[in-house]
Amino acid sequence: VKNAPCNFNAIQGTHLLEGDDALVASGFCGSTVTIPGVEEEARRTKLTATFDLLYDLKMSSMAPGIYEVCWCRGECSAAEFRVPIGKLTMEGPRLNQSLECVRGHACHLNISGEGLLAGEKLMVLLSCGTGQAVDGFPSEMAQSHSQGAFSFGDEISDPFAAIYRVCWCRGACTSAADFFVEVGILQASGPHGLAQGECQLTPEPSNCTADLTGVGLTAGDRLAVMHECGQELVEGFSANMVSGAERFSFGLLGEGQVAPGEYALRWSRRALALAVTTADSPPHQPQKKAVTTQL
Repeated sequence: VKNAPCNFNAIQGTHLLEGDDALVASGFCGSTVTIPGVEEEARRTKLTATFDLLYDLKMSSMAPGIYEVCWCRGECSAAEFRVPIGKLTMEGPRLNQSLECVRGHACHLNISGEGLLAGEKLMVLLSCGTGQAVDGFPSEMAQSHSQGAFSFGDEISDPFAAIYRVCWCRGACTSAADFFVEVGILQASGPHGLAQGECQLTPEPSNCTADLTGVGLTAGDRLAVMHECGQELVEGFSANMVSGAERFSFGLLGEGQVAPGEYALRWSRRALALAVTTADSPPHQPQKKAVTTQL
């Protein structure tokens, strides 16, 4: 298992000697193909007096997969390890995976790997194995109920929009220190909550726009103008729910169309499921859009 000791006890054979060499190889014995996450030297070890192969944690960062364990006597290059001893299955998540959750939606993650089991857990951290779980998820850990399928639950997730690390654990997983196996990155997509815009109510109508900053914003995102988040849309705008990515246009706005004041902007990845309030201090305070009359 990734990041756990790996040893082979009491290797069977004829005329084996203490000090015989073993090498974990990719594909077949004699292969010189590199294995991601581990150098060749870490994949080498020698038979002990009791014919054990003790790797301990030397291969703990090796990419999951099924490998050959190969034998040779003497000073051998990787190509000279042609005799198979057996197979090694390294279980765990594959390296460098890219995952995404969207603010205002439930966060379900599917990861790939070797020998993944139900009951494993994921934690979102700034750095695997240290710190605290990132705020904004319904729970600190995502649970696996089937192979490779993890969920933080059906409740809405609302972390600050940023790039985080996804970290994996099997067994007794109680704190960030137990989640030292990195799966890859998690993009928490959505606005930072810093919408900016001020529309003027002038005799000659002018275009009313709002600008968003964030992570993973797309052209199909929606922004709505409301009296308060969760209440009715504000009437009078040429369009009070519009699509965009970073700039949203509510159309022409002139004197007498809308009462001057501040209104809430609400963002969504889906047109019919407005879920995330843009905020100065995320996640729950609505961003206000000022509408003023020009005298």
